[in-house]
Amino acid sequence: MQRMFSEVCFQYGIRIKEEDGKDDKDKVLDLALASAKAASRVFGLSKEYKINMLVRILQCNKNLSVVEIQIMKDELRDIHSCRNYEPYCEFLIQEDVTLLEYYNNCINLILFFIQTLEERMEDEDDQKFISTYYKHLNANDLLGFTEKSIFFKRNIQYLLDNIPKLKKNDVDAKLINETTKINSKLKKMIIEIVEKKPFEALKLTQAAL
Repeated sequence: MQRMFSEVCFQYGIRIKEEDGKDDKDKVLDLALASAKAASRVFGLSKEYKINMLVRILQCNKNLSVVEIQIMKDELRDIHSCRNYEPYCEFLIQEDVTLLEYYNNCINLILFFIQTLEERMEDEDDQKFISTYYKHLNANDLLGFTEKSIFFKRNIQYLLDNIPKLKKNDVDAKLINETTKINSKLKKMIIEIVEKKPFEALKLTQAAL
């Protein structure tokens, strides 16, 4: 339910953005992020939920610190090396590919996005960023995957259209910490809904739909 709620909130946030409802969009994206974090905690064994949470962090934060990016990279690499059985899974592409390969490809898409973000020059425009990202994908045989993957179309394409900024100084880090506190409150609220009122998340999802 929480995975679905995160997806509904995120897609609704995109729609609001297209209609120029900036304040509402930020609130909805905060909920999408909090819901993704809660889902990852509740379904702790799931690679899919963890990947969803990490990509939501990239999508729902306009500014990211070097520390946050490094933590994300470490988590993604941990997931990449883990060969645990995936208990909450769905095949998202019609290809002769194992679920492990599929998730590892998704992780690589995120890791190369982060790498491109780290390499980006201060005055570099978005088109140059996108071109560099695709060069990384091409060099690692991932271009074919982007054409077939729902994950790329729903998640990475949004990131390429809304590239976050990487902040490196202390002032920016303080601002990010304040945002993290707000997200923590939302995360706690969603977790309480899941753990104490299991049907409340479903009601919220139905209301959003």
